Amino acid sequence: MEDKSALKDRVIKLMRENKLEEALAPCTRLCQLAPDDAEAWQTLSTINGKLEHFAEAEACSRRAIAIKPDYADAHSNLGKVFLRLGRLDEALASFRQAIQFDPKFSSAYCNAANILSAQDRDDEALAYYEQALQHNPGNIEARHNLGVALSRLGRIEEASVSYGEVLRLYPTAVETLCNMADGLIILGRFDEANEYYQRALALNPDLIQAHVGRARVLEKQGNYDESYECIKPYLASGVEMPELATLYALLCRRYNRCNEAVELAEKVLARKARQLGRFPRMQLHFALGALYDAAQNYEHAFSHYRQGNECAADGEFNPQEHVRFVDRIITTFSAERVKNGPRAAMRSDQPVFILGMPRSGTSLVEQILASHPAVYGGGELDTVIKFTKTLPAVLSTVQSYPECVEALTQEKCDLLARDYFERLNTDSMNAVRITDKMPANFLHLGLINMLFPDARVIHCMRDPLDTCLSCYFQQFFAYAYAYTFKLEHLGVYYRQYRRLMKHWHDVLPLQIMDVRYEDLVADQEALSRAMVEFCGLEWDDHCLHFHESDRIINTASYNQVREKIHNKSIARWKHYEPYLGPLKEALKDGTPA
Repeated sequence: MEDKSALKDRVIKLMRENKLEEALAPCTRLCQLAPDDAEAWQTLSTINGKLEHFAEAEACSRRAIAIKPDYADAHSNLGKVFLRLGRLDEALASFRQAIQFDPKFSSAYCNAANILSAQDRDDEALAYYEQALQHNPGNIEARHNLGVALSRLGRIEEASVSYGEVLRLYPTAVETLCNMADGLIILGRFDEANEYYQRALALNPDLIQAHVGRARVLEKQGNYDESYECIKPYLASGVEMPELATLYALLCRRYNRCNEAVELAEKVLARKARQLGRFPRMQLHFALGALYDAAQNYEHAFSHYRQGNECAADGEFNPQEHVRFVDRIITTFSAERVKNGPRAAMRSDQPVFILGMPRSGTSLVEQILASHPAVYGGGELDTVIKFTKTLPAVLSTVQSYPECVEALTQEKCDLLARDYFERLNTDSMNAVRITDKMPANFLHLGLINMLFPDARVIHCMRDPLDTCLSCYFQQFFAYAYAYTFKLEHLGVYYRQYRRLMKHWHDVLPLQIMDVRYEDLVADQEALSRAMVEFCGLEWDDHCLHFHESDRIINTASYNQVREKIHNKSIARWKHYEPYLGPLKEALKDGTPA
């Protein structure tokens, strides 16, 4: 009679030597001799799976599970087989079974998370990646893929931390180097992004992702010719890559190549749609929307913008919840509380807050002011918004924002004001004025009034239909902009914005200047002079030539503010009127004349 122990030893030896074909027969014989040995069937499943004998692998895993129903490894192995066969729902169920029987099974958590991410369920995937890392902090696959999921959810800074941990352990992880650089571009840290791409290229000089990434940095910095030269070889050789197609869409108009850019983007979408994740699909649809809009093919443009927003629509905006939030802000910052509440004793007239709806001209206004030698353009600073998230902890109160401001004292106001200035770029310290153009700060003017009583506020306004449509046509990375994914949600958000700005005008003692985009376009010099005067500065002619500034801009309007003012965007909504029913309906009874 054959020795089962010797057979098992032989199988193990052959598998260690990666001699899978040779291991198949003795392992099959072992299972025949020991039909109730779950571990033997599990080993045979592993061998068949690696040899791509998937039907046999599935049958062996099922046999192992029948013998030992709580066999976590066998459930995991069955999940891997389903994964290779593209049966994702069954694979996910198997990995969840493995986790149920072994709650510390790190690789099963990671595999389940990978499936959820592939199904565009990144919120759910995060929890599984975190569990995988809790039980095995050295699981580099989970650490890297956690960064990917966070990036896709717009949580770029957190993703960078995750990628940084991978690179600390494995500095030569080329894909992670490129992903880190991609995130740094979104954060506006272009020089750092370029360094990571260079590190990746030092390891793999032919890496297209890194070459295209460097070209993206050049385009963001306004070095269009250099950017185009970087990607020309890949365009000429017919590379079909979503990042290349979206970058070409940005550059093509300067070189009269729009038709070629459309062809490439449509081809990538058509041929690779099933392989592409939600984020690349979204980028391609927005790129095509912009190209068709420029070609005045408004039907195709709107179709692609709609599909782009549908790709992003998992970040759900709750209109009723937002209305209640605005109700709470108005109640908290009542006229009486504004009048009698604490305000920082540490006074500074440096800050100029430029705010309003996104796409209402905030970037243009900041660029005009930042062209003045006495003004430092701070860009979209998220400091005030972060304050609103950390205030309950800072104030040691169970109340959330905005109600927690009732616990603010003058001492705490001074502390927060100092913290704000400490977070600013050191280059700004000598400026007479510092701009903060985070549009959503309109939600927090009550808090700004408490921290910066001497600040100036420039409120940017624009035709509601043009504003909302421009938001709908803009690909936003952060899920704070989830209200832009649907026209009806944009209408609700716009109405609440106007309602809240009226309240601030009624109750706040802050200096607030309303600037209409259409007025700025009609008479650039007059309104520019008025804004400079409002900021307490002498006029400087550089403000008329803002488009010549070499200042790096990392907002949605970074290309527009490099151009002279034009009126092409005024009444743009008329081209899309047939599609705007949901927006108009949502704006009813709230649209200003």
